Amino acid sequence: MADLTGININDPNNILLGDGAIFFDYGLETEACIGATDGDSKFTRKVFENDMHVNGAGKLKFKGLTLYQGAEVKLTFGAVEILPDNLGKFFGGLTSDTTTNVGFTTYTGGVIKTTDYHTNVAFVGQTKGGKDVIIIIKNAIGTKDLELAFKEGNNVVTDVEFTATYDPATNNINNYAEPWEMRIATV
Repeated sequence: MADLTGININDPNNILLGDGAIFFDYGLETEACIGATDGDSKFTRKVFENDMHVNGAGKLKFKGLTLYQGAEVKLTFGAVEILPDNLGKFFGGLTSDTTTNVGFTTYTGGVIKTTDYHTNVAFVGQTKGGKDVIIIIKNAIGTKDLELAFKEGNNVVTDVEFTATYDPATNNINNYAEPWEMRIATV
């Protein structure tokens, strides 16, 4: 009888673990770990497509008649360390000021600027066998609403969401490469 668990008996070390860290500018000189996280980190890729319709086919999909229109890519996590340097990086459109209130970094809302985009944001984790798995989203902007929930006796965890964006400077209209990559170590 077939093994119904789906586990590869020869190498269970290929299982991806959920532990990992989040980095700004992974692999660059300015690389920085964002600090402690709590809860689930999540990578999503949602594909946008349009099915061409043919008279008499109703709502059926036919091979070769789907038009790919791009993808929306996101990386989400719960941030525990709400460091003054990170808060403005987590949420696009925040402006910081360290001169008005001496001894404090003061944040206010505003418009999203090109400087709010990050070259990349990455999840770095491992398989059970210790091989690195790195998911990088490019041209990332913090797109989640700023929300802080205060519970007595608990630390504050703010949900952070980064969305990868297409960069017209590095892509042309006929060849938009999706702005993400996943690296799985082979050694």
